Amino acid sequence: MRDPQPETLRKLLGMAPLPTPAQTPAPCTPEVAPPPPGVPTAGVTFAVLWERFLQAQRHLEGTTAEDYESYGQWHLLPFFGAHDLAVIKRSRPLRDADAVPGAVYVDDWVTQMLAKERRNNVGRPIAGSVLSIKFIRNVLAVLGQCFDFAIEQRPAPIEVNPARGIRLPKQDRREMHFLQDEQAYLELRYQMHAHFQPVLDFSSAPVHRPAASGLRRRRTVRPRCGPPARRG
Repeated sequence: MRDPQPETLRKLLGMAPLPTPAQTPAPCTPEVAPPPPGVPTAGVTFAVLWERFLQAQRHLEGTTAEDYESYGQWHLLPFFGAHDLAVIKRSRPLRDADAVPGAVYVDDWVTQMLAKERRNNVGRPIAGSVLSIKFIRNVLAVLGQCFDFAIEQRPAPIEVNPARGIRLPKQDRREMHFLQDEQAYLELRYQMHAHFQPVLDFSSAPVHRPAASGLRRRRTVRPRCGPPARRG
């Protein structure tokens, strides 16, 4: 006789059924009105380009391919998906008169990404968190590859890659946390192994930069490898 399933067993015992975990719906591509008459169009939306781009990435390994699909689902398609490639520009022009009606800008997308919250394994945003600069740089690089793929087509729907030339912060200081409370430091030190407590003490103590930078290589002491040399 086969073992009853968990739901069947709960019914036999008179227990309430297990709650079904809520599935977070994937962000859909918003509907965007077509460009006004007279505005040049490429005739291809970013969503169509992204689908063709993913199909051409046959050389990617399984994990990397999944990352690409996640980039598009959560970060690229919600912003660019329904827009024609001709109205996707790198940054806003200096003069408002030079702006293309209905244009979207990669620079605005980067600004949105810098303020965007991270997501957990089920796709739900984590309150108080932000995407790392490294992650944003990876998504921006894939976006650039996607536009390069469009330029390589014949005939090419666009001639300039709008994702090139975008600069990101070099250091990600948004995720750095410092121990400013003595009680928090003591609690952290108490939870650490005794071997690592000196490292915490050294990293938390103020260091005089000129004195630290004055250390020379010849003054460093290297541990001896192997058994000690015999004398005599």
